[in-house]
Amino acid sequence: MTFFVYEDWTLEEIPRCFYVGKGSLARVEGLQRNCVHKRIAMKHGIRRVIVLETSTEKLALEHEIELIAKYRTYINGGDDWWGANLTRGGEGVSGLKHTLESRQKMSLAKKGKPSTFTGNKHSEETKRVMSQKALGRRLSQSARLKVSLATTGEKNPRSKLSNEFRNKVVDMHLSGLQNKLIAQQLNIVIHSVNNILVRWRKRGNKKW
Repeated sequence: MTFFVYEDWTLEEIPRCFYVGKGSLARVEGLQRNCVHKRIAMKHGIRRVIVLETSTEKLALEHEIELIAKYRTYINGGDDWWGANLTRGGEGVSGLKHTLESRQKMSLAKKGKPSTFTGNKHSEETKRVMSQKALGRRLSQSARLKVSLATTGEKNPRSKLSNEFRNKVVDMHLSGLQNKLIAQQLNIVIHSVNNILVRWRKRGNKKW
């Protein structure tokens, strides 16, 4: 595996290095890091420069530590330090352990806010990579149980619904209820409600 060490510089008249990172090529190609990094990049712009390419991870980690110290990009380094590195390097973000209090604050801060990915679309290459990673992935026993319960009986859009049940959906639709409310009251997925009403219309609005 090839490891890269890179620097993120601002696009100011006098550029400043504000982040040093280490990782795979996929890591290098992804610009988003932490919230401090995002704030600096949005305000001052960003230019990423690869400064080391090696097959030795230890060498990459040592170089990362040296550059963070050189450019003083550790956020808790002191008054004369400025940057977006959450650690002094050598272990990546995995070496950072948030306290229970900080995790609770981050959770509260994210509640009610849209995903940062909202409005964007994955490229075909990204979707291909995600698909390949998902192949062979096994769900835990608890996850399989949740899926089973969520798709049991009438909750499964492929399950066979009785004519009486279909007519009940039609009656609720004719009473003025929205499809979402019908699905909630009958404890089925909205997809099933939509399918029943589509078939009902194809039958000339005749019940089963």
